[in-house]
Amino acid sequence: AKRVFVGRTGVLQRIADSADPALLIGPAGIGKTAVAQQLAAREERTTFLAADGVHRHASYYPFTRWLLRQTKPILPDFADVSAQFSTLTETAHLALALILGLPQGQRLLTERSNVGLKALIERSLWDAIQTLQPQGLLIFEDLHWMDNETLGVLNYIIQSKEAESYQLVLTSRDD
Repeated sequence: AKRVFVGRTGVLQRIADSADPALLIGPAGIGKTAVAQQLAAREERTTFLAADGVHRHASYYPFTRWLLRQTKPILPDFADVSAQFSTLTETAHLALALILGLPQGQRLLTERSNVGLKALIERSLWDAIQTLQPQGLLIFEDLHWMDNETLGVLNYIIQSKEAESYQLVLTSRDD
């Protein structure tokens, strides 16, 4: 059965017409996800990055889930990461491997400072998204459950010049 979506055409149009990121805030069950899904249905390419309450303390959790979906195997290895993101540098591959908990990425822990590693991970994740989706819609769901590292990547994305090629939609509870 097809879902019926009623009464939000004005909201959808305002978001679609805006060049700025859209933040949908409200209590649970009010329809933030439904609005995001309607926007996604209008787009050719959409990337969903969703946090959840169970894993809210896991660093980069929405990106880890996204990377796992992109590399296909349940337990990807370094070759899967390198193949899926073949246009990225070896260092970026290592950063993605670190996020996925692959042993090859551990090398970066001894080669980079904490600040340098954080910057590398943020850049590598953004580059990976752009590689697979050079424009379109990015949806960040449940900001209220996102860990600080994920919020750092989101901030990096929002501040990047390349973000102008994307419509960003973020959802959060108001509590």
